[in-house]
Amino acid sequence: MKQEILYLEQIVTAQPSGQNLEYVSLSLRAGEILGVTGISESGASVLADVLCGKLCPASGTIYLDGVPVSYRSENEARKLGIYEITHQASVVNGMTAAENLVVLRGFSWKNLFLHRKNIDELSKQVFEHYGIGCEPHARGSSLTNEQRLEISICRALLCGAKVLICREAGEGLDRDELIRFAAFLHQLRDEGVSVIVFNSSVSKVLQYANRIAVMRGGMICWERLRKDMTAYGIHQRLRISSTGVSPKERTVPRLYLSLQEICLIDNDIAPFSVDLYTGRAAGVLCGGLNGRGIIYRMFSGQGQTEGIAMQDGRMYHLADWRQRHANEICCIGPRFWEKGVFENLTAAENIVFRSMNRFRERGDVINRRMLRLALRDFAAEMGFDPEGLDVYPRHLSSRMRDQLVLLRVMFAPVGLLVLDYPFYTIDEQIKAELLHCIAVLRARGTAVLWSSNDRSVLQDNCESVTVCE
Repeated sequence: MKQEILYLEQIVTAQPSGQNLEYVSLSLRAGEILGVTGISESGASVLADVLCGKLCPASGTIYLDGVPVSYRSENEARKLGIYEITHQASVVNGMTAAENLVVLRGFSWKNLFLHRKNIDELSKQVFEHYGIGCEPHARGSSLTNEQRLEISICRALLCGAKVLICREAGEGLDRDELIRFAAFLHQLRDEGVSVIVFNSSVSKVLQYANRIAVMRGGMICWERLRKDMTAYGIHQRLRISSTGVSPKERTVPRLYLSLQEICLIDNDIAPFSVDLYTGRAAGVLCGGLNGRGIIYRMFSGQGQTEGIAMQDGRMYHLADWRQRHANEICCIGPRFWEKGVFENLTAAENIVFRSMNRFRERGDVINRRMLRLALRDFAAEMGFDPEGLDVYPRHLSSRMRDQLVLLRVMFAPVGLLVLDYPFYTIDEQIKAELLHCIAVLRARGTAVLWSSNDRSVLQDNCESVTVCE
């Protein structure tokens, strides 16, 4: 996996008017073209302003080559290697193409004539290398829009650009020029240049980028690899934000995790992709007996997995993400009810087991008295007899044991709830309590991944259903 050159972590802006960014996280790797698109007031232009140094974020951190950086102007951004390229490329009409190429590269206006030979040789090499179809001595006024744009990009590269921010790149170009310009960007990508393309045109973003982020309401609502995207899919997500309701009046679930081409190595179920949002449930329809337990094994660490997990703008292998976020995941699978209780712990210790591990990892001081009082109130609220908290599970009824499992799930914060055939082997009463548990967790912002072979169950409980064959 290529090195991460730029990373934005939880960027927030606080402009008095207009759209602001709300905890935007985004990454850019070396040799990658990232496309960012969105309709008016989506926040894409604000994000571009932050990257170029035109707007300072109110909070959040920008990392360049893994080092936190801060800049308050375009000049400071350029010194760090972040250059903005606009569709109105800055080419001086009264200068030649060669002079426009090197005017910022240590050649002052006065000594351009003295270095004419070196300038012509350098520009000729650059133009031939990138296939820019103009002569070094051609006047700026005679250059096409495509040539102006490509010369501006090459000038930034000669000045030491690490990241190129292209805003509305390709505007004013005809079809043939767009094809040539896309090939030019792809050549830069293959040579290790990192580019972020901001464009409201979905077709152009699809043509340029190999990873695309869709913005809505100041947040990134969808992010996937180019091969997994279609123009229709992007337009569907853009259409959600064009309902006439302002972003502040509309609650938009945040993208928690994007799973792409995930599968178990030792299973013949085809790889699938699914996006998980906070407070929402995504269903995976698995047919046949081979589908049972697959999702559970993927996220409980019981199987060797393949695939990509993208979260907060960063890309991980699924196994690495699972290991990093093990304490955020709760898996309920076919055998969950059998193994969900620790026989050597009391009911109270079973409930707080996951929470205690989190407290210890963070180094928090545990007030056991306050924890016990909170636990008694919580158990009573959820219909579990508080007197049974000091009892070992072997002395509890089967229904209370199942309740105990649900209480442990609900007591500790859960980022991702994985349900793999959750109704298997449980009675109707526990099923109703499980559905209530899921509803409570979703209200808290938990993302839910639900796997079943019953389409009606998924359609009744999930906002989206992905078919896995």
